Amino acid sequence: MPCAVEVVEALEAATSADPDEVAFAAEVAFFDGRFEEALDLVTRAAEAGWEDRYDEVALYERTREVTADWTDIERGRFRVRYQPGIDAVLLDDAARTLELSERNVTPLLGDPPPGRLDLEVYPDGRSFIAASSLSKHDVQTTGVVALSKWSRLLITSPRALGRGYTWQDTVAHEYIHLVVTYQTGDKAPVWLQEAIAKYLDNRWRTGRDGFRVSVGSQALLADAIRTDQFVSFEKMHPSLAMLDSQEEAALAYAQLATLMAYAFDRGGDGVLLRALPMVKRGVDPRDALATAAGASSFESLEAGWKQYIRGLDLVGRKLHAMPTVLDGGDEIDTDPLLHDREDLARYVRLGDLLRTRERYGAALVEYRKAIPADEPRGPLLSNRIAQVHLALGDLDLARQALEESLVDYPEFALTHKTLGAILRARGQKRLSLRSYERARELNPFDSEVQRALSELYAELGDENAAARHMRYLRILRPNI
Repeated sequence: MPCAVEVVEALEAATSADPDEVAFAAEVAFFDGRFEEALDLVTRAAEAGWEDRYDEVALYERTREVTADWTDIERGRFRVRYQPGIDAVLLDDAARTLELSERNVTPLLGDPPPGRLDLEVYPDGRSFIAASSLSKHDVQTTGVVALSKWSRLLITSPRALGRGYTWQDTVAHEYIHLVVTYQTGDKAPVWLQEAIAKYLDNRWRTGRDGFRVSVGSQALLADAIRTDQFVSFEKMHPSLAMLDSQEEAALAYAQLATLMAYAFDRGGDGVLLRALPMVKRGVDPRDALATAAGASSFESLEAGWKQYIRGLDLVGRKLHAMPTVLDGGDEIDTDPLLHDREDLARYVRLGDLLRTRERYGAALVEYRKAIPADEPRGPLLSNRIAQVHLALGDLDLARQALEESLVDYPEFALTHKTLGAILRARGQKRLSLRSYERARELNPFDSEVQRALSELYAELGDENAAARHMRYLRILRPNI
């Protein structure tokens, strides 16, 4: 970007009589986050005869419209842009994630791109879809809520999903894409980009390898091994966001992340420092990765990877994917099982009515009717059962229901929140704090979680942390 800006200035492209030069100046302004200027320039270029082959005028106009009232903060070379309001609770963590990603992940890839880096937080699904160039179908089908594109990072605020999501890992994931693009001269194919980002997006916190294959991904891999039906590299192009289903996208991510884990296992932490420069020089990415990992060919690397995943002792318990429900829906809609099983959801709704009337035994009977015979219960139902046990004073059974659910669905914020309440009721403050922190990481907009964190930190003597979470609480609920 700094070089592109210099070229625009040297050419005086923004004031040129040549519509192609004006369009180039518009593109650079758009990549640089100057959307008003970009729209003015691209409109002038089109009016002067420039051919808008990719509907850039419309894209620039949509982006300008949804970001018109935004503001930003700057932390070093990072800028976080957002809509003023409750998304301010994300700013500290967003900036910290970028800083730690650069510190802990970039050394495995090479130098980051020069200049300022923008992270844009879109407040809802509507605005993200408008600015991302993805369709609503793409987002809902494969669950993609963030992009690295146009030299910027675009994410959907976790408040757009009722259950929240691992948005900080997602920021790190998109940051990794940007570094890989820079290090390869934009020659890394989608499969290599996603393999690297998915495997490394957990390292931003400490730099240590924390990659684990989730239970849901294990089942998908086990089934693919059994049937020899993997997602092909060709089908992954041009984006995993355009695959046929969320399950297919999850399988593709599991394939790629475990392939990269195997490459690191063979080639060590320097494997990408060797592979990415080769890709930039024009070496076939498959050959580059195989060579860097010490394999004789990509076919040999792929065969070794399949042997590697066969040895992972994969759990075959098939789970439903977490649904991507943006800008609405009730709690039932956030559950991976109940959102499309109305026969089971009816029992949960009836149990909820009985629970609100304090008829806990009857509620438990209805909740148990909602447990499917052929697969694990969903996380919302586990929470409802735990809440009934909690109301009946049986903390052990409540805790057991939640901990079992976390094995299968660790990214359901309500489970961590309810477990935090149970642990707090038992006087286990530090364990409670850990659960509430995990709930906050997934869904920072839950004011009850922010209040509990402020109180727990104060009880444990950390006044700075207590004040920080009280500040977040006042952003969410100004009138407290």
